[in-house]
Amino acid sequence: MEKDSLIKGCRYFGIPNALYVYGPANHEMLDTLKDLKRVVCHAGGACRNPGASAGLVEDAVQINRLSFEYPNIRGAISDDFLDELNMYQDKKRCKKKPEDLQTMYASLKQGRPDLSYYAVIYAHELYLDLDIAGYLPLIDVPVFWLWKQSEIRDIGRHVAKCAAVFKNKPILQGIFMFDYGEKNEATPLDLLEFQLDASLHHLKEDRIQGIVILGDREIKKCPAQAELIREWLKGIG
Repeated sequence: MEKDSLIKGCRYFGIPNALYVYGPANHEMLDTLKDLKRVVCHAGGACRNPGASAGLVEDAVQINRLSFEYPNIRGAISDDFLDELNMYQDKKRCKKKPEDLQTMYASLKQGRPDLSYYAVIYAHELYLDLDIAGYLPLIDVPVFWLWKQSEIRDIGRHVAKCAAVFKNKPILQGIFMFDYGEKNEATPLDLLEFQLDASLHHLKEDRIQGIVILGDREIKKCPAQAELIREWLKGIG
């Protein structure tokens, strides 16, 4: 991944904030993002870039330390949160205990209680019989995604389910340009526009508190979808 890939994506879409995943939290990378208003940095081993993560707690310590130098850092994010906990090895138990997550949480907020912990959650995971109640208080912001394009038309029900699970937590709605979970193809433009419009409606109703676009590397992969999103963003101001 080119070190300026994320900032180029932000400039393409005209977005001033970023969830920075799969890259190391260090001066070299954060210097490229210093002009953004808000940056949330990757934490944890659920990372597709080998060597980018030193481990969940270690990443949290590093992000906390750097937050005193980079005031636009607003927190840490774990991708594929249930994978981070190794939930799928045993759907009733987690390899990481709530106390393990608490160590990360405390490390992130040491001297910076305003920093938040973000966790990527997928719609289908909310309907599994998983014992995750002990972890939920440690997730400040769920970042909520529809893994399959067949889920998009029912987005309202899934958002309601996410709100029921996470109670009064702010929800960020993720938008894929590419359907990784079902058909391995670019999201059809009509479905993409439907999800964007539905998400804006939910935002106005305060059912969600923000929208996340994935992502900078998909711009070349899905040019028609990227252009649709860029024009849609221009249209909503």
